[in-house]
Amino acid sequence: MGLKKHTTLRAAGLLVMLALLCGAGSGAKNLVTNGDFERGANKADEPVGWHTHITSYTSVPEYKDPANKQGRTGVVHFRCACGYEWGTVRPWAGLVCPQCKQMETGLGENAGYYAKNFESVSLVDHGRGKAAGVKMDGEVAGHQGVRVLSGLMKAQRGGGYEMGLEARATSGVLVRAFLEGFRYEEEDAAAKEFLKTLPPESNPYKLPGRIKRVFRIDINMQTPGEWTGVKEQGVPPKRSEFDYMLVNLYCYNFAGEAAFDSVYVRQLTQAEVEKFRKDHPTRDERFK
Repeated sequence: MGLKKHTTLRAAGLLVMLALLCGAGSGAKNLVTNGDFERGANKADEPVGWHTHITSYTSVPEYKDPANKQGRTGVVHFRCACGYEWGTVRPWAGLVCPQCKQMETGLGENAGYYAKNFESVSLVDHGRGKAAGVKMDGEVAGHQGVRVLSGLMKAQRGGGYEMGLEARATSGVLVRAFLEGFRYEEEDAAAKEFLKTLPPESNPYKLPGRIKRVFRIDINMQTPGEWTGVKEQGVPPKRSEFDYMLVNLYCYNFAGEAAFDSVYVRQLTQAEVEKFRKDHPTRDERFK
């Protein structure tokens, strides 16, 4: 793929990103930790501030006759891809499995899909610094793909956000990026009690209870053959306001390579929020 090759487009993209972040007023602070990947890797060999050791769960019903799997009781247990039993409360994004030490994605029942996700991700040098590089074989690319997740970031309910990044990929590799918004479920008492049973290291973001995905900004880059910079804004309707968010970098489709850099999230100014709402009116007042 030639990740070390520097291009004019790459230089132009960096200048554009810098201008965006420096010229957006008080809302220009980048909320993503280590969005340029220059801080290297942590002890788990993940980019600092990012998660590549990720996992999910599968639901396991309880039976009156477990040997023959007959007579469901209505009770469901949740099992991590590594086999750890979470219990009867479904885990959510940001929690870390006490057994395999991988972070729950909150992507639903896909246990096992991402158990070895980290094997496809490494830091690479592209000539002007580091980037998050992905190398996939055909089996991984054609099934689950590869994800690089930022840490959870606090969000302001009712606020709007802009996400931007640069990416590059070889032929056949499709690249997407998401800003996932999660709302804190204040009334979920069972989830709060569940957290008390976990060791502190399984709740690294000190979440007070369950968080539920309610909003998403989606950037579909297709296959950027050269370094390409993109950005997208989003303002949630009232029903989708959120308290936490994370960046989800994703590539899939065919075997090959991809790389991500210059990732940022910034909060929109009030003027930008108002302009966005004017440009994207709610179709039905009932669903604001």
